[in-house]
Amino acid sequence: MAGNKSEQGKESEKSVPTIRWNDETMQTSYSNICNVAGTREEVSIFFGTNESWQAGKKPIEVRLNQRILITPYTAKRLQLLLENTLKQYESRYGAIELEAVEAMQQHGGASGGNGAAKS
Repeated sequence: MAGNKSEQGKESEKSVPTIRWNDETMQTSYSNICNVAGTREEVSIFFGTNESWQAGKKPIEVRLNQRILITPYTAKRLQLLLENTLKQYESRYGAIELEAVEAMQQHGGASGGNGAAKS
């Protein structure tokens, strides 16, 4: 019986697929602002650049350059990956303080669950 358990363990190890990341068509773009919206079926992540370098300038125009649509399950996995990455970053370089987060906390959160984050 002990032999059967070790054989089953080897079979389960063999059934785990190896992931190969193919970056042949990958493109890189810069973003210093993002926003998120969601429905029951999908989560939309918008990336763009804020080119208004003067803080008092109204209105602020954000040039959107990417919209990525993902399932809520993929969004949850992305949340876990980002949380882990940011914990590692902050343990090395210190806490990241965001004005937008503080404002949302003071006003009871963003309306509709959406919020913009600018770096």
